[in-house]
Amino acid sequence: MPPKDAESWFGKTPPDLTLMMRARGRNYVYQFLKTFYVDPGRQTGINNLRLPATAMPHVLSELEGLKRAVFRDVMTKGEGGQFTHEQVFDHFDIIAPGRLSESEYDGFVRDTVNFLDYVSEPSQAARRALGVWVVLFLLVFTWLAWLVKREYWKDVH
Repeated sequence: MPPKDAESWFGKTPPDLTLMMRARGRNYVYQFLKTFYVDPGRQTGINNLRLPATAMPHVLSELEGLKRAVFRDVMTKGEGGQFTHEQVFDHFDIIAPGRLSESEYDGFVRDTVNFLDYVSEPSQAARRALGVWVVLFLLVFTWLAWLVKREYWKDVH
């Protein structure tokens, strides 16, 4: 998507999920895709609990459905012993159901996040496989170095 079009359509360029995957990890992107809710005050009509004021539209709303975030008011003790009024997320209310059930949607998002994880860094699998061999080499080399050290120092003891 050209950045100019994205800015005119959504107000700012939507996030690149592959970059978010590399920077913040799987759990963050999973929670990001699970916490969209209807917010009439936003230009896109959608907001996100994990990344408030995101420009990304809820492209999976047809599968998940539409939901509204329910906040509750909480009094917290602030500085100087004064109480402050805060809104804390409580749960989601379903406005319109989607095509998938909640468990099916969770599986779909999990598969999507795993795909994004692979696409964000395809060489990661090869690097991890190579890492196992490097650790095994270092263990064997350490054992050989210990044998040589024992051989050299046997006359000193």
